[in-house]
Amino acid sequence: MLFVAAVAAAFAPRQLAPQLKPAQRPAAVLLGATAESTAAPAAAEESSPAPTAADPAVATLDLLEWPRLSAHVAQHASTAFSRELYGAGIPLPRERAESEALLEETAEAFAIERSLGVPLELKGFTDWLPLVSLASKGAVLEGPQLASISTSLGAAASLVKKMRSLDDAQGSSGSGGGGGGGGGGAVPHRLPALFDGVGVQAALKLAIDEAVDDAGERRATPPRRRVVRDSASDGLGEVRFAKRELAAAVRKSLAELVAKKGDSVLANRLPTLRADRFVLQVVAKQKHRVPGVVRDVSGSGQTLFIEPKEVEGANTKLRQLARREQTLVRAVLQALSKRVGAPAVALELEALHSAVTKVDLAAARARYAAAVGGVPVRFSDHRAEGVALQGLLHPLLLQPAPSEPDYELPPHVRAIVITGPNTGGKTVALKNLGLAAGLWPVCSEPRGRSLSADASPSAVAAVPWFDAVMADIGDDGPSSHARSAEIHPRSAEVQSLSTFSAHVARVRAILQRVRAILQRASGESLVLRRLKATAGCAAAAQGDGGLCCGGSRRRRAVLRRLKATAGLTMCTTHHSSLKTLKYSDAAFENACVEFDDVALAPTYRLLWGVPGRSNAIAIARRLGLQPDVLDDAVESLGAGEADVGELIERMQAEQGEQRALRQQLVGLRDEAEGARRQLEARRLEQEAAAAAEAAASREALQRELDAARAQIADLVAAAKAGADGPAPTPSATLHRLSVIGKRVAGAPEAEAAEAAAAAAAAAAAAAAVGREEAEVGDSVIVRRLGEEPVLVESRKGKQLTVAYGGLTMKVKAAEVARVIKAERVVPPPKAAGRKGGKRERRVTAVRVPSNTLDLRGKRLNEVGDDVAHALDRAMDLGCLYIITGRGTGQMRRFVRERLAEDPLVARFEDAPEPEGGNGCTIVYLR
Repeated sequence: MLFVAAVAAAFAPRQLAPQLKPAQRPAAVLLGATAESTAAPAAAEESSPAPTAADPAVATLDLLEWPRLSAHVAQHASTAFSRELYGAGIPLPRERAESEALLEETAEAFAIERSLGVPLELKGFTDWLPLVSLASKGAVLEGPQLASISTSLGAAASLVKKMRSLDDAQGSSGSGGGGGGGGGGAVPHRLPALFDGVGVQAALKLAIDEAVDDAGERRATPPRRRVVRDSASDGLGEVRFAKRELAAAVRKSLAELVAKKGDSVLANRLPTLRADRFVLQVVAKQKHRVPGVVRDVSGSGQTLFIEPKEVEGANTKLRQLARREQTLVRAVLQALSKRVGAPAVALELEALHSAVTKVDLAAARARYAAAVGGVPVRFSDHRAEGVALQGLLHPLLLQPAPSEPDYELPPHVRAIVITGPNTGGKTVALKNLGLAAGLWPVCSEPRGRSLSADASPSAVAAVPWFDAVMADIGDDGPSSHARSAEIHPRSAEVQSLSTFSAHVARVRAILQRVRAILQRASGESLVLRRLKATAGCAAAAQGDGGLCCGGSRRRRAVLRRLKATAGLTMCTTHHSSLKTLKYSDAAFENACVEFDDVALAPTYRLLWGVPGRSNAIAIARRLGLQPDVLDDAVESLGAGEADVGELIERMQAEQGEQRALRQQLVGLRDEAEGARRQLEARRLEQEAAAAAEAAASREALQRELDAARAQIADLVAAAKAGADGPAPTPSATLHRLSVIGKRVAGAPEAEAAEAAAAAAAAAAAAAAVGREEAEVGDSVIVRRLGEEPVLVESRKGKQLTVAYGGLTMKVKAAEVARVIKAERVVPPPKAAGRKGGKRERRVTAVRVPSNTLDLRGKRLNEVGDDVAHALDRAMDLGCLYIITGRGTGQMRRFVRERLAEDPLVARFEDAPEPEGGNGCTIVYLR
C-alpha cells in the first residue's frame, strides 16, 4: 500500500453512517479508488485486509509526519467534508492500480482547472449524507436542512455540467484515452466518467426551492429561521393571512388598553408574548386595574404578564391558527423528507456525493502538487531502471534546502548505507525519500519547479512504486534546517542506559521492530532504518568492544536479509564496519551527507559511492579548540584510520568536482537544446514559408499555363483559318512560343510536353501560311504598315506594290505577315459607273453585315463620313451595299455624286429588286 497515495483515495458506496465523522468511520469505508473496489468492497477487504496498528507501515505514518502532510493537503480542498476527511489522515491505497488511478485523477484535475482558468468551485456544498440517512429512517427534516440539501445540489449540478461539457468536447474532437501516468496535460476522461449515469436530482431541488424560502433569513436582522412558503400547501397561505389579520386586531386592542390605563399601571407600554399569547406588562401593585389571566411573572416579582379579558378569545383563536399552520408546514416538510429518504433517491444522492467528493479531493491534490512545485510522475521498475531522482525536496520544509539532494541508484543496488556524523542530515534523507515515495501517487514528485502542463518525457519523473513504506527511524522530531553557526543536538529519547537491564530492554524493542519489518517486507517494499549506537559501542571506547561488535554483526545480518526480501532498503549508521558491505556485495551502495565545515551545518546533498567521515576535529578546530590538543588527537589516530579519512576526503572533493562539471555539462546541454529548439522552430518556419511560396508559385504557374494553352490554341486556330483575320508572322509566332516555353518551364513534365507540342504545331501552321505567294488582287498584312490589310497592285519577283491609303508603296515579300486571297470572279457582261480610271477588281457581290451601310433616317450632312468609313471597311470584300431607301431619291442622288468622285470606286449600280432595287446601291471597289 503506497501510503501517500491515500491523498487521493476516493469513496466506495457505503452504508450511511451520519453519526460518525470522517475521522471516526472505519478504514474500509474510506478506502477504494478502483471500479473493482466500488463494485465489491467486501471482496476487496477480504483480498487485502486493512492494516492494523501493529503493522509497521501504519507506525511509519507518524514517523514520517504523515498527519502534517495530510493537513497541508486538506487545506486545498473546497468543501468542509473533504477538508475534514483529509485532515483526519489521508487513507491508504492498497494496489498499484489505485495509485495509477489517483495519478490520472490528479493530473486531470490540474488540466481541467488550467483549461478553465478558475478552480473547480463547490461553494455551498455540504455533507448531506447524514440528512439523507435521517430521512431514510422516517425523520422529518427542518427547513434549514432541506435548504442546505438544495444548495448542495445546485453546487453539484454546476460541477456536473462542467464535467459533462468537457466530456462532450472531448468526444466531438475525437480525442480518446486518458492522460495516464500523471502527466500534466492529461485529456480529462476519468473524472467526467464519475458522473456517468449519476443524476443531479433537479426535480428534488426544484421541489425544495418551491417549498422552502430562505430569502427571509438573508434579509432579516438578526437572521431568522427559514420558512415554508405560503404556496407550498393548499390552505397554508389562507391560514397565515388570517393569523396576521387577527394578530393585528389584537395589537390594536392592546394599544387602546395601554392608552386607557396609562403609565402608572403598566411597567412597559409594549405588548409582548407569553406562551404564544399577547399580554401586557402590568405593575404587580396595579393588578386589579387590568382584569385578566396572569400568564407569567418577572424574576423580581414586580411585573405581571397579564392577558386582558378583551383579547382572551382572540388569543385562543390565534393559538388554533398557529397549530393549524404548524400542521400544514409539517406536512410539507414531511413530504419533502420522504422524497429525500426514498431508497432510489438516497442511492443517487450517495453516488452524486461520492463523485463530487472524488473530484474535490483530486482538485485538492492537484493544487497541493502545484503549491509544492511538483512534477508529474510515472511508475517504473527500479530493478530494471534503477532510481534517478534529481533535486528531490522534503515537502514539509518551510525553508528551501541549501541544496537539493539527488537519489541515484543503479538497477542492481538493493540497499544503501548512509554514514557520517550526527547533525549531518542523514535522518532528513530517510524522511525525504519516505514522504516522496508517498507523494508520488498524489501526482507529483516534490521538486523546485512547477507542475508542468505538458506530459513530455522530459517533464515526467520516472519513480519506483512501493507496496509499503516501513520506517524505523526513532526520531519523532519535525524536520528542520540548522542554519546557525552552532551545532544543534538532535532530539533523543530520554532514558537511562547505565544498567544492563535497560540496555536489554532497548535491544528487545529494537528486535521487535526489526522482526515486524522482516515479516511485513516484500519485493516491492521500501524500508528506512536508522541504526543508533548502543551503550555497548560506548563501552568499546573503554576497551570492551565485544557488545559493539556483536551489534554490528547483527545489523549486517539484518541488512543482508532486508536486501534479499525488500525492494529497496536505506539505512543510516555510525558503524564503520557497515561501510565495507559494498565491497563484498554489489547489491549494497555507500552514501554520505555533505557537511559544510565552515558553516558547521549539513548541506543535505547526498554523495553517492562515498562513505561518511568524521568531522569532529574540523568542527573542534572551527570552534576554537587549542591547536596542540587537536594535533595530539590527530597523532593519536592510527595510520590506517588517518589514511582512510584522507581518502574519503579526496573522494568527496572529486565528487564535488564531478558534480560541478556535470552541472556545467547540464547547463551546456540545456543551452544546446534551447539552440536546437530555436533552429528547429526556424527550420519549420522556413519550410512552412517555402511550402506556401511553392503553393502560390504553382497556382500562378497554373494560371500562366492555362493562358499559354489558350494562346497556343488561338495561334493554331488562326493559322488554320487563313483569311479570317490578321495573323502574326512566323518569326513573331516563334517569339511568342519561346515566351510561352519560358513560362511553362516550371510546369510538370507532362503538361510542359503537351504545351511544347501544341506550340510546335502552331509554329508549323503559321510558317506554312507565310510561305504562300501573294498575287495581284490579294490583300496582305505588313507589320510596319499596321494590322490592316493592304491591296497588292503589282508584283515583281520578291517585291510587291501595295496600295496604302491614297498612296502606293513597295514592300518585300518577306515582310508579308499574312496573305488574304481574293476571290476570282467572272467579269459582268457590261460595265456601269464611272469611265476610265484604273482597272476594276473582279469580285462577286455578296451582301453581309460588314459591307452594308444603312443611311435611312439620316440627314445629308451626316452621311459623308459614314460613306468614306464604309468604303474603307469594305476594301477587303471588294463591294459595298448602301441602303438609301426609295423616298424622294434625294439621298440616293447625293450618295452617288460622292461615289462618282471617289477614286476607290470602280462602278456602282442599283441592286436587284429582291435586294432593294433603286433603294440600294451596290458599289464595286477597285
